[in-house]
Amino acid sequence: MKREDRRDALLDLAAGIIQEKGADALTLQTLAEAAGVTKPVTYSQFGTRAGLLNALYQRYDQRFFADFEAGLAAGPKDLEAAAALFAESFLACVARHGRVHEAAIAALRAYPEHRDIPVAIRAAFVEAASRSILRLVPAVQAPSETRMIALQGAAEELGRAVLDGQIGEDDARAEIRAVFIALVAP
Repeated sequence: MKREDRRDALLDLAAGIIQEKGADALTLQTLAEAAGVTKPVTYSQFGTRAGLLNALYQRYDQRFFADFEAGLAAGPKDLEAAAALFAESFLACVARHGRVHEAAIAALRAYPEHRDIPVAIRAAFVEAASRSILRLVPAVQAPSETRMIALQGAAEELGRAVLDGQIGEDDARAEIRAVFIALVAP
């Protein structure tokens, strides 16, 4: 098995452990046991438990932006279509990885070197969202960092409300679209 394929398989298993038993149950040892591999295999892939948790949360973010950017490349050239694509991509990612993403971030915050992980996540979101959105609006009118942080916060809370059963996915999709348009429109 290729290294990248093995990494993906291990991340899938790690996500399953978090979903079934919680983030506290996830260690490189428990992952190795679940995968039927030796502990050095998990160490070579992730280095530490924090490295594994970091890989889980980054996978979520990378998949969301990969879906969003692929959709932008395939078509939407106006703000309305891009807003719909953003909402759809975000909620699809929440449905696939939401609880695991949240649990990985919460567990990472227990490590002193990762206490400011929310700042890093916001910065990565602002960079990736701005890069994607610049395809739609001229650089002169690009949304501010503050607006991108607001977009992320709104989308995350609406996604969390869907996971919690507080609101429906259609309502969340409509609100994310509206927020996107309000914050990104020149």
